[in-house]
Amino acid sequence: MRHIFCIATALALLSCTQPQTQASIGSNGCGKAEIKEQQVDLGQIEYGDVVGVKYKIENIGTAPLSIANVETTCGCTTVNYTSEPIAIGSSATVELVFDTSGLHGYQYKTATLLINTSCTTEKRKIAFTAQIN
Repeated sequence: MRHIFCIATALALLSCTQPQTQASIGSNGCGKAEIKEQQVDLGQIEYGDVVGVKYKIENIGTAPLSIANVETTCGCTTVNYTSEPIAIGSSATVELVFDTSGLHGYQYKTATLLINTSCTTEKRKIAFTAQIN
């Protein structure tokens, strides 16, 4: 009898909770980042130059998003960005600053953006190439 009471109580409690449907999970929408020019060719650069490359990150989703972090692949590249939320329909700029000191020839550098939307965390790559004289 005791087991029947426990099972009945558990079923009653479960029936009181609302199942999460796809509509309720994403009812506030999701941010979505668009980067139109993910790879930039800087062309010929002189040895010792410091060059900035700007990438426009636009929120084309239905909720704010934010850039949580940007990781570069080389100590020769630093990054400037805002961690403030990017509103729906707005954009922000990520700038990679490339110091060519100590480098020669063809260079291919990347950075990985960690972008938080209201639904997930995305990893997106941006890159640039340059020929150092």
